[in-house]
Amino acid sequence: MAQGASRAVADAANRQAVPTSVVRIPILDTWNHVYGYELLFWDPTGENSDPAASDVHPNRVCAQIEVEIVSRNLPAFVHCTSSTIGEEWVRWLPACVTVLELEGADEPTEEQAAKLADLKSSGYKIALRGPAAEQSPLWNLANYVKVDAARIWETERKKLLERIKVSNAHAIATHVDTQQEFVQRQEEGFQYFQGSYLFRPEPMPIHHIPANRMVHLEILEVLQNSPVDLERLSQLIKCDASLTFRLLRLVNSPLCALRQEVTSLKSALLLLGEDAARRFATLTLAAELNTDQPDEILRVAMQRARFCEQAATLCGQIASEQYLIGLVSMFPAMLRTDMESVIKMLPLRERASAVLRGKHTAESVLLEWIASHEQGAWDRCEEIVREAGLSRDQLVQRHSDAVAWADLVLFNAG
Repeated sequence: MAQGASRAVADAANRQAVPTSVVRIPILDTWNHVYGYELLFWDPTGENSDPAASDVHPNRVCAQIEVEIVSRNLPAFVHCTSSTIGEEWVRWLPACVTVLELEGADEPTEEQAAKLADLKSSGYKIALRGPAAEQSPLWNLANYVKVDAARIWETERKKLLERIKVSNAHAIATHVDTQQEFVQRQEEGFQYFQGSYLFRPEPMPIHHIPANRMVHLEILEVLQNSPVDLERLSQLIKCDASLTFRLLRLVNSPLCALRQEVTSLKSALLLLGEDAARRFATLTLAAELNTDQPDEILRVAMQRARFCEQAATLCGQIASEQYLIGLVSMFPAMLRTDMESVIKMLPLRERASAVLRGKHTAESVLLEWIASHEQGAWDRCEEIVREAGLSRDQLVQRHSDAVAWADLVLFNAG
């Protein structure tokens, strides 16, 4: 894509980095591509700062962000109620991407139904959390219906799916937490899926490690040395043509801001400098490891890595190690194996391995915070902040920056 376009994305991504927490919960299609995101807003500095709240209505938060950038121009599902659809903040949301998500059981008055119809005619889409009553006007307005299928008997699910089909809405299965559930919901006729199943793939038995994977592991080992042997690193990367292409494409992009084009791996790594070379080589390696898996897994891995790296100084941790911890935390999903198998393959410090095994230590604080944040578990985020004596605002800012950075890296690499 043209440099001008990537610059525009960079500028927009930087503008949306504000001290307001916005969590993106992916909604996936049958091919595990991201169809859209449910956005959860948390404004800890405003009136709606209750960390136990599972949802905070966007109100003034919407004035601080650009929803199209946050949702990557994909459908953005935003929770509201029948009583709030007439409020000004709803019109702040861009109609081109916004899906207003209401409780199906929240029966609107005639006036509220008319406002919803007006919003839909203006380009907004409507989603229901759960089915509406049989004669509810919401059925004629709904573009999507979210269903927690595990809570409904099979015969009732079939009837509900037929009702959704008649209303010309799309059925979204929620709380899909295993691959088995994903396959079952597909077979039942759901079109979109939301849940943690994407990050819990069925493990594949690893009988041997392919030659290119051995090179990848050796690269990771070299990257852990300080200083990094750039000569050895460039020689190893050359052993994998795909890895070479990915890295050269990334360092030639506007993201790296190099003043001259690079034509060799060693010159690229030298121009980047040790810290940047370590980061981009690790990212490129992660992208290669994720080749056969959905892009959203790599996106989350990059967000975690960048956040842990940038927030490391806040709690006295080693930035390069925190970066690796954040990245490796998603390796089981990339490689379709368990964490113990991943740890055995990697040259990690024992304390880093303990974090990845789930042990609570000083080194685990940042990974625990962002993993909780990804689920909208605000109360747990607050607990971690209090226990570690950290600044909530600083963590929120670094998370926002990490999300923008990961989106920009993938944009330039794609």
